[in-house]
Amino acid sequence: MRKLVIMFVVVLLLLGVASCGKAEKEIAVLPYYYGYITTDGVVFKDTDGIYSVLCDAQGKQIYLLKSQSVYDYHRFNEYGNYIVVGYKFSVYDKKGELLKCFEVDDAGGSREFEYESSVHFALPQSLDLSKAVLLLDMLNTQGRFQLLRADGSLLVEEKIPADYNVDFSGPYVWVGEDFVVANIYLYDNLYNSCQFAYLYDFSGQPLHKDKGYNFVYPLYDFTTQGDSAYFQAQYRNPQGEVVYDVLDAKGQVVLDGLVEVRNCSDDLFTVKKGEAQGIMNAAGEWVFKESLED
Repeated sequence: MRKLVIMFVVVLLLLGVASCGKAEKEIAVLPYYYGYITTDGVVFKDTDGIYSVLCDAQGKQIYLLKSQSVYDYHRFNEYGNYIVVGYKFSVYDKKGELLKCFEVDDAGGSREFEYESSVHFALPQSLDLSKAVLLLDMLNTQGRFQLLRADGSLLVEEKIPADYNVDFSGPYVWVGEDFVVANIYLYDNLYNSCQFAYLYDFSGQPLHKDKGYNFVYPLYDFTTQGDSAYFQAQYRNPQGEVVYDVLDAKGQVVLDGLVEVRNCSDDLFTVKKGEAQGIMNAAGEWVFKESLED
């Protein structure tokens, strides 16, 4: 009898070890009726807001973001819609737990929001919630935009240049690990379309104003099939030619004066510079180079 008890205990221990060795199954998020559902059965319904899935650089699902507009149900705009007086962005984990809530109001009426999409929420590629940035688009209503930090404090405010009007495509914001960029689309009095890129560090200090960047956006990573940690910055050189710089996640220039930069893989870039093209690393060294003069 004692031998049977010992054998039973050993079997239980072995089963316990086996179960401990199994990796915890990753929770997946799937599209569901008017929202999303996880493989654990947690439902995120788009009833009073819109959900989106936030993924990391490898495409792994990390958070769910709920975006909501806040209305004044006693006032209407010129289109007969309720006036938007604020926005709320809620970040949940895949178990449905609220991790962080970011809120913006109309500051006692001093902020005027024209559209339900007048506030943009952005995170760096690391999805660090402490580095979230909110772009408040008041270009059409007040000729200005604001960037707010994660705690709601003002990072910076900019007014559109004189003699320019707002393009209907609106602004867009990208966040690096140590800087933020707002791309603004405008047109002049002759209806020529123009782009302006405003770059700042997280203290609100402008970056690379002397460069005159007009468009900055993440470089495509050919290996991961998504945005890389590097950014492509477009501008015109003194000769009036369109050229590009490459910025790292801190907003520092690592490559400059490129005629073309198409994509990257880790720290390698497909570029054209001067009379040559090939593969260049982040230190500016040619890994592979061929002449364009042949």
